[in-house]
Amino acid sequence: MPKSILIASLGKSPIVITAMVKALKEIKQINLDEVIVLYPEKAENIKDAFNIIEEQLKKVYSLPVTACSFPFSDVSTSGDCYHFLQGIYTILENNTTNTIYLSLAGGRKSMSVLMGVLVPFYRNVKGIYHILDKFEDDPKIKNFYLIETLIEYYIDNEDLLRQKMFPPLESLNLIELPFEYYANADELIYRIYGTRSYQALPFA
Repeated sequence: MPKSILIASLGKSPIVITAMVKALKEIKQINLDEVIVLYPEKAENIKDAFNIIEEQLKKVYSLPVTACSFPFSDVSTSGDCYHFLQGIYTILENNTTNTIYLSLAGGRKSMSVLMGVLVPFYRNVKGIYHILDKFEDDPKIKNFYLIETLIEYYIDNEDLLRQKMFPPLESLNLIELPFEYYANADELIYRIYGTRSYQALPFA
């Protein structure tokens, strides 16, 4: 049975992903079946951030979360870019029968840009979203806390952690980004992999 999957990149604030899930469910009425989280595995505290996301989405929404990690701290070289594109391409190819939504919020800016490169070639991608904290400039009431702060909550106050991980919708701004579909991705695949055969790809 086809699933609805959110693909999201993880950066300095795990709340961006859990807030996105909440907004899609409650504002857009999108019933997600899975979340795939992309993250650079060498970034500081990133694994702890993923674990918090996984635990909170499971407890609040019974939602499975899949990790897709990359062997760098940021997408900072052309090699990193190709590696990340290969990973995104493989995820999209493996889910062509599922409905895909993308969150471009929260991760490194370079990751967000690269996530959008392949989207126009996949008609099962039904939405691209960004989410903003309306109070990000006010340290007293902002919503998107850094990983280090959330780790402290995780240790000391789990109830407060859950409250912070799912901020009120009225404090968030969910943005749906426009995009257009192209015919096919054969030429792009060739540029990325040097082959026109998906079966020959290293990530397949």
